Amino acid sequence: MKKHLLPLILLVLPAAALADEDDTRMLLDGAQKEMRRQQDAAAFSDGLSDSGSIEIDGETYIVPHTAHDLELGIYYAIDGRQWGKVREFAAAYRRLPEHKTHLALMAEGLAERAEGKVGAALKKMKAAHAAAPDDVRVGLELARLYGEDNQNRESQAQFKEVLKGEMPSETRAAVQSYLDILDKRRRWHGSISIGGGYNDNINQGNGKRECVGSFMGQCFSYRPLPSPVGSPFWQYSAVAAKKIPLRGHHNLLLRPLSYGTKYRRDDSQSEPPEPYSENTAALYAGYEHNTADSDFTFTPYFEHYYRGSRSRYRAWGAEAAWEKNLTAKWSLNVRAEAKRVKYLEQERQYYSDYTLYTGGAGLGYTFSDGLGLYGGIDLARRKYPYAASRSKEYTARIGGYKMFKNGIYFNAAALYRLSHYDAGSYLTAGEPRRDRQTILTAALGASKLSFKSIYPELRVKRTVGRSNADLFAYKQNEIALALKYRF
Repeated sequence: MKKHLLPLILLVLPAAALADEDDTRMLLDGAQKEMRRQQDAAAFSDGLSDSGSIEIDGETYIVPHTAHDLELGIYYAIDGRQWGKVREFAAAYRRLPEHKTHLALMAEGLAERAEGKVGAALKKMKAAHAAAPDDVRVGLELARLYGEDNQNRESQAQFKEVLKGEMPSETRAAVQSYLDILDKRRRWHGSISIGGGYNDNINQGNGKRECVGSFMGQCFSYRPLPSPVGSPFWQYSAVAAKKIPLRGHHNLLLRPLSYGTKYRRDDSQSEPPEPYSENTAALYAGYEHNTADSDFTFTPYFEHYYRGSRSRYRAWGAEAAWEKNLTAKWSLNVRAEAKRVKYLEQERQYYSDYTLYTGGAGLGYTFSDGLGLYGGIDLARRKYPYAASRSKEYTARIGGYKMFKNGIYFNAAALYRLSHYDAGSYLTAGEPRRDRQTILTAALGASKLSFKSIYPELRVKRTVGRSNADLFAYKQNEIALALKYRF
């Protein structure tokens, strides 16, 4: 008998025992961004020499095409970051029979780097180092380029090799600072957030009257649907990421996360009262291929969901994601995921195991003043044993962020999702169910008001769900003030 009732139960309880996948995605993205912030190539900006130029005291000096003068001109142009001159002098220098191959290659490599072509620059610098393995400047530039190309193990080894040679104390201090940066890249990075707030509809109720009996188009029997239940809550989230360098661009990647909400009230309209306090924990562990302008990850994972006073389900899955910097401002990201959810034995009288497939793509644009915009589309397929519970989801998302010079930041995002179910049920008079969901979120933080790296963040969220089944139409508002620690 339970097997015949199960599809009906699934229809009325699909969201009550599922982790919020939007929150999971937000936390994972946040951990990835924090890790990339620590490995930003800007951390390897020139620190060896910022002084000197071909123009001295406002006067321009002509560089004769002799080996000695062109060598001086190349060094002055590099230190002055006059990359057009670097290319000009290097080309003229190469034509001289007595030119030093490693100097020409180093100059050409640094000019490539200035144009954002880190891979091409690294190739030139390797050749320069092979031609003159004892040249300290070439060794330093090679180590720095390894770091910018996210070949952390090679960068560390090259910096340590350079430290064995003779160099000024200022240069030695700069090399040590680069080694400290590489050490930070190996550490755990992420965030912890703890706070409280209020949600005006924890049960996603609407208080409507639903028609349960009709004759000739006229309803003669109604039933009341649950009314919204509001509750204060405590909320936490914790997410971290760590990469373990293997060789070259290859890394092992670990990303644990956990988040949850403790509501002060339960839904007393149910008997017994329905608890909505919940917790989700997951561990992602897999492979990363990371270069200066692209990042690919493949991470199998395990997820555990707990609600009320007991565990509800366990899930296994795998996610593949790829991000590419198309230009200095534009980026492209693509991801695909598959997950199998298995409910614990005591839950299977209410819920059925299912498989979730998702895929998506997006674009991002970063302005030079701390402003960024992003958007994308996602597709999802939920496969239950029963056609009325299976669905296809189509999601569009757009958002942006602004970091102000005073340390205040503002993030905002909007999401619109369409859900189409495969078959009808009694809840929709035999018609396939159709849902539309709009989610608006915003966060305002003040990282400059931090004490021991802890700072406040205010978050607001509004969700509007529409459906051709009255039971699934609802409005929900949430506000929370949290203390956030980023590491």
